Amino acid sequence: MGDSWNLETSSRAKLLSCLFDIRRPVVILSGDIHFGASIEVDYQINNPAASHNPSATLSSDSIIKGRLTQLTASAICNSDTMTGLLHTKLKSLLPERSRSWLGWNQPALQVEVTSIWQAHLRRPWLKLRQRFPSAKALSPEEQLLVRDRLPSWQYQTTWMKRQPARRSIWLSSSPPWLTSSGRSGLHSKLTKWLWYNRWLQEGHEVVGFNNIGLVHFEYRGDKADLVVLHDLYWYSPWRASQVIYSRFESNIARNSGAA
Repeated sequence: MGDSWNLETSSRAKLLSCLFDIRRPVVILSGDIHFGASIEVDYQINNPAASHNPSATLSSDSIIKGRLTQLTASAICNSDTMTGLLHTKLKSLLPERSRSWLGWNQPALQVEVTSIWQAHLRRPWLKLRQRFPSAKALSPEEQLLVRDRLPSWQYQTTWMKRQPARRSIWLSSSPPWLTSSGRSGLHSKLTKWLWYNRWLQEGHEVVGFNNIGLVHFEYRGDKADLVVLHDLYWYSPWRASQVIYSRFESNIARNSGAA
């Protein structure tokens, strides 16, 4: 999600197509210099024969569905003012929206769709130019290549919500190396209290402080569900001598037999 992939859509389409062809839950471990977060990608692969047949319709037998989960941790020793703000509840004023794409394999193309398209994914491909805003439109040449073809795949991305922070089970007491020295850049006691209180710091999507991620898997419901747990460990602003962690949780497989 984000960064240079937004500028190189054909390479991104090739990568996603390759991953989706695995046809089982996919987990990507990634890093970011500023923050940690988790994203779910629900995808659908359409029957290759149908994607080249203008008169084809999609049925449940010709569709393969799955989920890709991207888990991101930040640099252990990096944070700044902006990511500190993104970390808090202030970010909920501008939440990350769910986004949807359609993609074709030959040639490798993808285009972001609107809510109108989400309700009409079967047809009409001949009206691509009229349907898409100019910022999201395919070129005239690309439209000719795909106008009579159903998409090879489609997917929707959703930023996961992080659970309330918990105290680290690794550290039963405050470690001697963790102190509050140098961690308070705000001199006003009132401002410091407002900024470092737990309610404000319990944001919804991003851990914006130095963090390290721990990923583990868990079967639930008599092994019917496979859940990936993404725990991001960071320093507690409201209790300076404490290490805590925020959890992201995603059900990546249901009755799939994935291991």
